[in-house]
Amino acid sequence: MTDITTPNLLRFQFGNAKLSKLVAHISLPSGFTCPGARECLTYANRKTRKIKDGPEAKIRCYAAMTEALSPAYHDIVWHNFDLINKVRNDEDALFDLYSESLSMIPNALIVRSGVSGDFFTQAQANAVMRLADANPEILFYAYTKSAPFFEEHLDLEGRVRDNFIVTCSIGGKHDELVYRREYKYARIVRDKAHADELGLKCDHDDTLAMLPGASFAQPIHGGQQAGSDWGKYSRKNGYNKSTKDPLIEVKTYNIWKEVIHGSTRIERNRAVHA
Repeated sequence: MTDITTPNLLRFQFGNAKLSKLVAHISLPSGFTCPGARECLTYANRKTRKIKDGPEAKIRCYAAMTEALSPAYHDIVWHNFDLINKVRNDEDALFDLYSESLSMIPNALIVRSGVSGDFFTQAQANAVMRLADANPEILFYAYTKSAPFFEEHLDLEGRVRDNFIVTCSIGGKHDELVYRREYKYARIVRDKAHADELGLKCDHDDTLAMLPGASFAQPIHGGQQAGSDWGKYSRKNGYNKSTKDPLIEVKTYNIWKEVIHGSTRIERNRAVHA
């Protein structure tokens, strides 16, 4: 995983054990920026990196565990938080911050908002939607438990913009809204067999999250509470170099091409302007 460092700008990273290096991502502290989280609410203390579970937590957020294990990653998410939190309710200032930060990556193709953390104000969500509008050649995507921030714009396949796909995460405070409105969602499962029982495909590399379409499952991964049932499955589902798809770069590039320049978008644009 690599990142770009500039003191007054957000720090992007590129790829990880799961994602293509074509995916630039901006992360924030898990838990502290997750107002809609419930079943996965997990915090890594800013000073000690010690893990604390939320009052209704059933599983531990894999991103919070990464923050706990990696001082460098922990520093990055808090660097980003400090910059965003200063202007958390100022949509114009947030848009400028995101835009100036993104300008450091002139050839960016795909941007994910939040490997760690979530949208924690309406202004922040609005700013990222504006960022997508201003960069139509970039594919933006995100997972969120803050569904109400996108309710006015989100369609049933996850689009809030033609080039911005948002997947709602089940296990939060707004599940009822997600199910009632039939939004595209991701649900944590024990393994593929569990996903099959639910009639959901498994997404191992975010390729289903990048595309408009149906809901899907994500096998549990990341450190879990000792002795927990989830932990037994998590150890089998971990991500590393040996499990990463050797064709992930080509696969991800083709998804960018399909969403940004494909027939689905052309047909949608025609329908909107008909």
